[in-house]
Amino acid sequence: MESSKNKLLGLFLIGVGAVLLLDYYRIIHFSIWGLWPLILVYIGAKAERDYFHGLTSARSLLGGATLLTYGLYFLASSFLSWGIQDKLWPLYIMGPAIGFLQMAYFNHRPKSNFRTGILMFGFSVIMLVQNFINIKFDLILYVGIIVIGLFMLRSTTEQPYDYEAPEEKKHTKEDKERY
Repeated sequence: MESSKNKLLGLFLIGVGAVLLLDYYRIIHFSIWGLWPLILVYIGAKAERDYFHGLTSARSLLGGATLLTYGLYFLASSFLSWGIQDKLWPLYIMGPAIGFLQMAYFNHRPKSNFRTGILMFGFSVIMLVQNFINIKFDLILYVGIIVIGLFMLRSTTEQPYDYEAPEEKKHTKEDKERY
């Protein structure tokens, strides 16, 4: 136990020293106020940990993944440049998408959570690629949105009617005598 604490403290000190060294040579800009996203990272990691220890429901996976993604994104933006924000906005969609995919992976309404997660994640990746490569595929996006909407309508209206009438209880000789 003592050696693992020493290793963790050693890694922490190496990280702090590296950040201060990079700030000294003006490779990154470090300010203690730039660490506020660690609060989001902590809350998100705690929500995830609580789920895996059985203390909370699967909804904490959604919140935990979202807060972890946002916290890491804001933390990276604090050290790098905020000027790239206009291209990275799809990461805001990717956070909840990761949460939905986690919920599906751990069998919490897997079909609907997987579909929602994949749609959000796919849209986020497409928008990230479009922002960096500057592809003009707006028409493809619009048609894709229509196709997804039609698919969702079809899947909700064509669900089979699975209701089966309960079987009638067959009365035994004892039941007939009792009544």
